[in-house]
Amino acid sequence: MNKTLFLGTLKANYTLVLGFIFFCLIYVSVSIGTYKPDSSEMIDALLTMLPEQMVSAFGFDKLGKDLTSYLSGYLFGFILIVFPVIYSVIIANNLVAKLVDKGSMAYLLTSTNTRLKVIITQYVYMILSLLFLFGVTYSVAVLMAVIMFPGDLDILAYLQLNLLTFSGVFVTGSIAFLFSCIFNESRIATAASSGVAGLFIVTHMVAGLGESTEFMKYLSVFTLVDVDLGINDTGYALLTSLILILIGLAVGCFGAFLFNKRSLTI
Repeated sequence: MNKTLFLGTLKANYTLVLGFIFFCLIYVSVSIGTYKPDSSEMIDALLTMLPEQMVSAFGFDKLGKDLTSYLSGYLFGFILIVFPVIYSVIIANNLVAKLVDKGSMAYLLTSTNTRLKVIITQYVYMILSLLFLFGVTYSVAVLMAVIMFPGDLDILAYLQLNLLTFSGVFVTGSIAFLFSCIFNESRIATAASSGVAGLFIVTHMVAGLGESTEFMKYLSVFTLVDVDLGINDTGYALLTSLILILIGLAVGCFGAFLFNKRSLTI
């Protein structure tokens, strides 16, 4: 890894991750701010006003009565999956394909940096920026919960779910990074990455609509990001997270290998 390149990449992309963190924190703040320990009947009444299929698709059928279950169902059924996934697609494209497309990669590769060192540095940046996004969002949520509802949030269970969700997003981001390493044109890499990410999200949502569409859960990595198991089953959360992280690393390293070996139009 090259420290100078890493810092340059950070300078060029830090506003992107901060923007996504800002939007995630808005939803976190709203969800915690609107929670009331004695409002379970009101929540149930509001959900009955929505179509049952919509409630299931967005994961709101998993809203629990306690703060941990409430936040987990409200945030991780849809919002804190979609925003990080979109970020991962954009940043993966920015780190490789966009640089090749613009000709900036030619400058990097004519320096003393080896091609492998460049691509590993970019991949490490993507991983750390995703960790930063989840870390800040988790920390602010815990801090707000401790201040507003002391003792109501199961911090470790909530951490398990964050780790599990990060792992699913990491796999998607690694696939996007793979496409970014394969294609010279930014638009093609983005289209391929968006297609896979969109498939994962849409099939995950549609699978929750009923028995007739349940089979579609096998088409999405986010089926493994089970909210109930994520907060209630430590073994499942840790083992599944480990498996997903290893898969993500394998995909990302394969992308780095292809980038190192292939001919580039630069």
